[in-house]
Amino acid sequence: MAEYGDILVLHTARKRYTTDDGLNHQSQLTVMVDTSTITTLNYMGEFQDNHVSHSFDQYVLFDGDNPVFVDHGDAYPRSVVLTKGDTKEKSNSYKKDSQIDLFKIPGKIGANCIGVSIGGFEMSSKNYIVAMNTIDHSLVKEYTSFHMIGLDHDQRDIIVCTRARLGTEHGNIRHIIIEKYVGSNKNASVP
Repeated sequence: MAEYGDILVLHTARKRYTTDDGLNHQSQLTVMVDTSTITTLNYMGEFQDNHVSHSFDQYVLFDGDNPVFVDHGDAYPRSVVLTKGDTKEKSNSYKKDSQIDLFKIPGKIGANCIGVSIGGFEMSSKNYIVAMNTIDHSLVKEYTSFHMIGLDHDQRDIIVCTRARLGTEHGNIRHIIIEKYVGSNKNASVP
């Protein structure tokens, strides 16, 4: 969660009610609260504008008075995704074209094995920064909900993804390798 002035943002995951396909899907849940009136500011319906499914990990921080979210999805989208919020626009709490794929994950939509874990989300004076680990995706022949077929060992490199902050022009997404473990005799945990 993060707070700015009278705005408190809770960004977490939820298991959903049974849908038409008979399943209970999981996705992110974002609650933006005006703490002075204890009322929600954002749409709380079935599919929020910053919908991520499944959201395996969630982060939020404020860039000025705007919340910025990072989610780890395996389906919609299948990526580590950054979403920029807008607290000034009450009817639409997310900026137009606000979702940015920081790290696209190969494989079929909804395959739970993804070979990526996020460890943190921060910002510097110029960039958003996501610390994570990742397998060498070129070694995987197929992703399923139980295996990454073709991957002999789940070894991961430690990387940092960066993207220019709000108020700056479109910035390139950079993937900076901090430590390379794939192909070595070592394993990396989540940074």
